[in-house]
Amino acid sequence: MKSPFIPENAPYSDSQRAWLSGFFAGMHSHMLHSAGSVNSANARNLHILFGSQTGNSESLAHDAAARAKSHGLVPIVKGMDEIEIGQLANIEYLLIITSTYGEGAMPDNAEMLWEAASGDSAPRLEKLHYAVLALGDTSYDLFCQAGKDWDERLQALGANRLFERVDCDVDFEAPAEQWLSEVIPLMADGAETVAVVDTEAQPSKSQYNRKNPFPAKLLVNRLLTAGDSSKETRHYEISIAGSGLNYEAGDAMCVVPTNCPLLVADLVKALGCSGAEEEPVNSELMTLSEALRTHFEIKTPSKELIEEIAKRSGDQELNALLQAGDKDKLADYLWGRDTLDLLMQFPGVEFSAAEFLRLLKPLQHRAYSISSSSKQHPDAVHLTVASVRYDAHGRHHKGVCSTYLADLVDETTDVRIFHTEQQFPSSERRQFADDHGRSRHRHCPVPRLLARTPSPQGQRQGLVVFRRP
Repeated sequence: MKSPFIPENAPYSDSQRAWLSGFFAGMHSHMLHSAGSVNSANARNLHILFGSQTGNSESLAHDAAARAKSHGLVPIVKGMDEIEIGQLANIEYLLIITSTYGEGAMPDNAEMLWEAASGDSAPRLEKLHYAVLALGDTSYDLFCQAGKDWDERLQALGANRLFERVDCDVDFEAPAEQWLSEVIPLMADGAETVAVVDTEAQPSKSQYNRKNPFPAKLLVNRLLTAGDSSKETRHYEISIAGSGLNYEAGDAMCVVPTNCPLLVADLVKALGCSGAEEEPVNSELMTLSEALRTHFEIKTPSKELIEEIAKRSGDQELNALLQAGDKDKLADYLWGRDTLDLLMQFPGVEFSAAEFLRLLKPLQHRAYSISSSSKQHPDAVHLTVASVRYDAHGRHHKGVCSTYLADLVDETTDVRIFHTEQQFPSSERRQFADDHGRSRHRHCPVPRLLARTPSPQGQRQGLVVFRRP
């Protein structure tokens, strides 16, 4: 029994196509159940491997599994650290969903499998049919490189690409949904399908996520360091009562900040605008000031903005750095500079409000490891955060989210949050980073804390101080 298929030339918009795909998937599942189960020994297994640094790929892998079940497939979801290279040779149908860490690296849980797959002794994979979904951030030069590497390597080993790879930017939900709606029917095509019924009770899932964060309240904002200390570290307690959010030690709580109003005002002034200019943002008209405060990344200049400033200014030094492609020298040039610094450095470069917004990236959440235990605090999460403040290029600078929590949030503010599960299986959780950014402690995962090392593509992460629950 085949799943209904929507032709490519059908006159539907992306949203209509996605809705119809979901409707047909549900109808197909109902038909399977009505017809009764067939021999599961003849069912087609679909292996779904995820490489995840912050949980997005893992979440999509489980979404893919749910859709696969509705098409009568038997999904097998595993992290890339839960499978050996030899097992790939026995797999016939495979989805790979992976993020990229920083400038082109594999996420931590994919490193060992990738080393084996890229070695000379890797097995041939002629009977494997696969597709790859890559998550990344176009602000990095090696955008979605991990997904690209897997796609190329599997093909080099003789595997058959069943569907073209899709590379997703930070707003990955829509293209990922479209990819799933098209690739799963292909994986099920020609298979004998079964009605897949879950025999184990599934844990309840919160309705709150990256696109629908929970409006929490800040209960405690306590300064931990002395007033004359060179560092400012704070303890926060945030209520999650009524959210349905459940967490374990080592999980990450993601905070969706807003930008500093003073920085917004300075940017508007540097642009020569009033701030009242109305521009469309996500199909909604809003003022320039409000858009900059709530929707766009205005601290770290995007690659597109830097290139446009270089082009319009004609500055020899900046253009030479960009043309040479020397990332280290460009990083040294940009070190400590933010978007406002660049606009002030080149006052002759002018942008309209619309031009400027088109060159910015969406404002992203920041992820902080939870430093409390849900057994003791089921209705609250505790975060321990170092506030980022520094002076550079004649101005005082502040971190986006760390000072949002420290300076802008009070007991009346809705702190928009959502939760991501721990990044490693329990056997892989580690705490202290060595010179290669890997960790040695087996109890709590932390990001790779290398100086200037970028965070996972699509994921801005704050430096935090960890406290054992």
